[in-house]
Amino acid sequence: MPLKGVVKTIQLDMLLTIGLGLLFSYLAHPHYQRGSAEQSALKTPYFVYGLLYCVIVGDGVALACYLIRPAWMWMYWVDPERLPPALMVYYFGLYPILFTLGFLAVPELEKLRPGLSLKIFFIDLAAAGLFIFLAFGRLWSVGTLQQYLAGQARPMIGGSPLFCPLALVLLGSMVVALPAAAWMGVRFRRGLKSTRLFAAP
Repeated sequence: MPLKGVVKTIQLDMLLTIGLGLLFSYLAHPHYQRGSAEQSALKTPYFVYGLLYCVIVGDGVALACYLIRPAWMWMYWVDPERLPPALMVYYFGLYPILFTLGFLAVPELEKLRPGLSLKIFFIDLAAAGLFIFLAFGRLWSVGTLQQYLAGQARPMIGGSPLFCPLALVLLGSMVVALPAAAWMGVRFRRGLKSTRLFAAP
């Protein structure tokens, strides 16, 4: 089977990671800009907590998925067994790098036009949605590269057992990650009264 039009989940992850940086920074921007016009966004607790979330959730879930089904993470584009370890270190390092890029972009975008960063966030979100739509068949197929090429990959949900290990990891992570992101977003929007995320609002 020729590998035509193949994409990889890492591209989807990069869109989501940039979007996360944009969103967290947009919500926190009014607060960390009050301190000093010269204050770097990287020196704020908003960035530190956002980056920790990105590393723990983004890198953590991606690593778990890669350990379970590396070919799925590459969307069956290449044989993961042929990839050098250094390449994977590079790709996993992109998560915090792209989060930082999104976070730092907000102050500059808001200088150009108030609300511009939020518009770009929604464009980024739409791009991620389009990616999922176009690549849904590959995202839903779980197996090794050989199984996928032979048409023997199982669906993400369905079959026996009903949930494959990869589906359990993804569903379990969403149960924790989405509420945690929403809670952090609310805290960022209201402003942190101290450098501690769990301090009373």
